[in-house]
Amino acid sequence: GTRNMPNSALAVCDTLIVNGPTVAIDAGVTYNIGDADTDLLLIEDGVVSITNGSTLNVTGDVSFEGGTFTGLTGTSMQITDDLSYSGGTLDWNGTTVSLLGTSSQLIDGAFTGSGTFDNLVINNTSTGVTVNSGSIEVDGTLTLTDGLVNTSATQTITLTSSGDWEDASSASYITGPITKQNIALASNYEFPVGKAARYAPASVENVGSGGQNWTAEYFTSPTEDASSFDNSDPGSGLNALSGIQGSDGWTITSSGSNSAFIRLTYGSHNSHADQSNLRVTSWDTGDSEYKNEGGTVDGTLSSGTVVSQNLVNFSTRDFALGLAPATTLPVVNLLRR
Repeated sequence: GTRNMPNSALAVCDTLIVNGPTVAIDAGVTYNIGDADTDLLLIEDGVVSITNGSTLNVTGDVSFEGGTFTGLTGTSMQITDDLSYSGGTLDWNGTTVSLLGTSSQLIDGAFTGSGTFDNLVINNTSTGVTVNSGSIEVDGTLTLTDGLVNTSATQTITLTSSGDWEDASSASYITGPITKQNIALASNYEFPVGKAARYAPASVENVGSGGQNWTAEYFTSPTEDASSFDNSDPGSGLNALSGIQGSDGWTITSSGSNSAFIRLTYGSHNSHADQSNLRVTSWDTGDSEYKNEGGTVDGTLSSGTVVSQNLVNFSTRDFALGLAPATTLPVVNLLRR
């Protein structure tokens, strides 16, 4: 049968296991489940539905193993421990899911397709959230408030055509790859990436072909040989890659051949005496060296961005920061004979 939680009720239990009945939480209800990370909400069968203005606060794990979960715009689920999916039907339908643990949290299972998150909030005050198995997608807003989001080549996060992110900072960013679907022709897009306590976003600008999916990842050193760079021409070559044997590297990939201007981030760890000499460089696989793509700098000596002056054509390319030779002004003899 159906079990309704009445309006304005506050229900508290250690563990809630749903295995057959329909549990409907009425509008305006806040339902608290568990009081320790060993507690959980487990849906094995049946139907759980939450309606407008209702909230599920789960101190512990949330596990979907079967049955159906249905949400609604204006509802929320707040979770302090791990979130997993291994079976059943998920329809978040506008529900905001918040991961707000005080210890590290895991996401297990494929939250894609019909189980794609609508709105996902990362607000973990510990080491963050790891996409531990499977992959996740976000249709609405990924809010990066606190805590890192750890992804990998096989445990990925994708912002769909309608999805986007907000509030990324040095306190919360993506440590592995992140994909944005269907970036429009001539548009700009910034990827909220970083690693090892560095928030180092990268952007594609004035995209040449619309409708493709783009992926970006940041690394704390260039992904190719930092000692190989084009220094053949003082006018267009490089003195070095910026930093200690080249700090910072990015890999940017489009789902097909494309073009874009590239904007990279620099910080106080990059070794340079004059930020105006910073350049965007890209790895040329044919010549096995980093090439100067030019650079227009926006920022101070300790932080800012550099956008390439060249339109870079590629499908996958590795980028790094480089240093151009300092400009030497001609000596003018102002003395008259």
